[in-house]
Amino acid sequence: MEHGSLKEDWIFKTILTLSFIISLLSTIIIVSNNQYYFCSETNCFSNLLVIFKLPISIFTGGMALSALRALIVRSHQTAVQIHLTIQQNLFSNYYKHLEEFEKYIELNTDKLIFFRSKRELHSYLFPDSRESGIKENKEFINIVNSQVLNIEKQVISLTSNPYHSENEIRVTLSNIDKSLSKLRDIVGMRVKEARHFKLCENNIVDAVRMGFWDQVYDRTYFTLNAIEMISKFEQSFKPIEALNKICNHDRKQAWHYNESGTEYNLEAAKKRINEITKLKSSSQI
Repeated sequence: MEHGSLKEDWIFKTILTLSFIISLLSTIIIVSNNQYYFCSETNCFSNLLVIFKLPISIFTGGMALSALRALIVRSHQTAVQIHLTIQQNLFSNYYKHLEEFEKYIELNTDKLIFFRSKRELHSYLFPDSRESGIKENKEFINIVNSQVLNIEKQVISLTSNPYHSENEIRVTLSNIDKSLSKLRDIVGMRVKEARHFKLCENNIVDAVRMGFWDQVYDRTYFTLNAIEMISKFEQSFKPIEALNKICNHDRKQAWHYNESGTEYNLEAAKKRINEITKLKSSSQI
């Protein structure tokens, strides 16, 4: 039930009005049906309280009920005020969190990566944060863990046996591609020159058959590092154990042919592929 101010509360006004009217009517009835005269003695005052006990009780009871109703109305008003304050704080915290998130993504995203919408990404990672506070998306954690574990499984399968057929290599690289694509899709991540980062390509298959794994690691870590960067914004995403494990394992393998080691060097990666292609051609002569 909605409550306005006390003077607008019909229940409070009804109780107060009825108790006054009933006590007044009962007083009139008592006086009109009896003949009383003015008396200033002590026993007369005691008799007055006894004679008018009913209207006095009605009026005092009404006052007590009115006071109780006033307490209820004011308690509700206090609760509403607290709720509004909480909502205002949530609203303020949401926009502050969103602003910090957008700045963080802007500063830490590789120049080859862009996102469909930073606000959409924030809404996905922290659903209902405007209404209920900043809470992480459990689905994001579960998807990242499952896809990263699948990538690790595929890489182990591929590297544990150097005698895989070309078809087996393609199938494995395709599975890794699908997992990486899933990770990019859930965060709305887009990549410039996306074709370069596909693993199931002839030049990557040839490189793997020749024992060169650096491009597989580099292209895999390119996406994983972006996901890790996003998850590091909020402490609550620490449970992404699979991601933390694979990103901290053999980290030196990532971007092995980059000058800075912090951004993906596309030209260096293309140069490396050309070197492997030439090496393959010379071995076939």
